[in-house]
Amino acid sequence: MSAIDVITTIKERIDFVDLVAETVAVKRRPTGKKSTMILCPWHGEKTPSMAIYEDGAHCFGCGWHGDVFDWLQKRNNLDFRGALEELARRAGVDLQPLTPEQRRVIEARRAYEDALKVLAQHWAALLTATPAALNYAESRAWTVETLRAEGVGYADGGALPTLGNDQAQKVAEAVNRWAGKHGGALVYIHRDGGRVVYLAARAIAEKAHYNPPSELAGERHPYVNAAYTRNAAPLVIVEGQACAVTLGEWGIPALALAGSGATATLAERLKQHAARGPVYVVPDGDGKTNLAALAEIIGPEMAIIALPDGVKDVNDLAQAGATADSFRELWGLAETWLGGLITAAQAEQG
Repeated sequence: MSAIDVITTIKERIDFVDLVAETVAVKRRPTGKKSTMILCPWHGEKTPSMAIYEDGAHCFGCGWHGDVFDWLQKRNNLDFRGALEELARRAGVDLQPLTPEQRRVIEARRAYEDALKVLAQHWAALLTATPAALNYAESRAWTVETLRAEGVGYADGGALPTLGNDQAQKVAEAVNRWAGKHGGALVYIHRDGGRVVYLAARAIAEKAHYNPPSELAGERHPYVNAAYTRNAAPLVIVEGQACAVTLGEWGIPALALAGSGATATLAERLKQHAARGPVYVVPDGDGKTNLAALAEIIGPEMAIIALPDGVKDVNDLAQAGATADSFRELWGLAETWLGGLITAAQAEQG
């Protein structure tokens, strides 16, 4: 097992909420809610401002954000190695001594993600401070609360913070430069296990999308919304980030493929969801969603939620006035992949 795989395994086995509850009063989030709020233990406050999710937390007061490793490091005053050893013990993971190269890879990755978090916070603040950008985001049928929960940001080509990490700085400059050339862009924050791992942009003046070059940012990552958890059942799969944000607005766990492709990591994640409960797919109206590839991963019981004729995607549906209830009506009409094949075959036979 590689060093990165060890970290992933630990995150899957350690319940973040249980870890927080060891020292802070916290209740499980109500059904349909994206998070539960607690008093932040890292700064004095009387009104809860820390949002607790399944795999991480974010404080809207002091800006602290992190996963199980960050929490334990902060709480117990540990370095990363100390937190890794303690969490591995709790998770029942056999932690082999790290080689210098493995340590370098882990530390470099964590430093990069820490810098992306600072960048994400910068762009999220810029969104709320830029009326034209905020108005555009709200025109996509998203509330300010949802934008805040999803961490959606705005880049305009202006000044950037110094991130202290060369790789993250280059990614920031690439996204920012593109956004500036296109009149400003929404920035979607891709998270995994409570940490920022990838960024993608969408121009607000035209329908144009940007993913930073792989040589800078690595392979693309799927986008999971604020309602998503690794134990989500059912789960809805969509193509674009905007659709996942919309489903988050409705309290529905969703994963957007976002051009990431059916990587081995994504396939394993989808198989785990399918083992827990039903998985639904909402194909885009352009017909580009590779349903056959997804069915091969998830299984023939994967269900298809069909959109009304002329509707491009879930976000388009929301902008036309749809609500969570009307989407659930479509959900109730979903047909399994296998059932669709049988229906198509019967139609061909006349």
